Amino acid sequence: MVSDIELPSLWSYADVGESALPNAMPWDEVTSADFDNLNRVKPYLPELLEKSRRRVEADPEFAFVRDRIQRYKKELADKSVSLNEKEREAEQKEIVAANDELKRQRAALKPLPQKTYEITLKTVDDAALLPPTAKTNAVTASTAAEDEFDIDDELAAHEDNGEIDPELEETKRILMDYIAMTAKGPVLSKAEAKPVGAAGEVSGTARAVQSGNN
Repeated sequence: MVSDIELPSLWSYADVGESALPNAMPWDEVTSADFDNLNRVKPYLPELLEKSRRRVEADPEFAFVRDRIQRYKKELADKSVSLNEKEREAEQKEIVAANDELKRQRAALKPLPQKTYEITLKTVDDAALLPPTAKTNAVTASTAAEDEFDIDDELAAHEDNGEIDPELEETKRILMDYIAMTAKGPVLSKAEAKPVGAAGEVSGTARAVQSGNN
């Protein structure tokens, strides 16, 4: 499924999934199933896109995402490795220093004004919530040697150390925008709207708002 709103993400450039495997099956299509197009997103899409674009441009978290993307694309484009030991050591020190500076800048950002509560199967029926858990940009120290930028390490760190996920946060903001817009009443797209039946029901196109390349 093609996303209506695509956010900057490392996933868009990482060689992951079946298509990246050497013996991947050719891409194909299946016949679309019959379904009712309800046109619940498209009328609001231009405003949703504009609101999200302005937030992404001003969000320092996405500035860090764009920086990581540029460094990763540069590494993909570089098809050579120096065999000179001193040159190679200098390159790796530069990469480590850049990663450390990026982590330092992210850790210095103010935390998001929100509370996160952990609910498990053991606590789901409790009358009261557990104290909220902290969510910051602090990065868990790794015992592995940091010798170069690694896409797998970067994506795994996003999930494991509790750091802020800018793509997820912006997806939630897009959803809140959509809820606020629909609360004002239904809006129908003239290009997509088509009356059906005697009652004059309207059908259109409904698509889910997604983040990244999901």
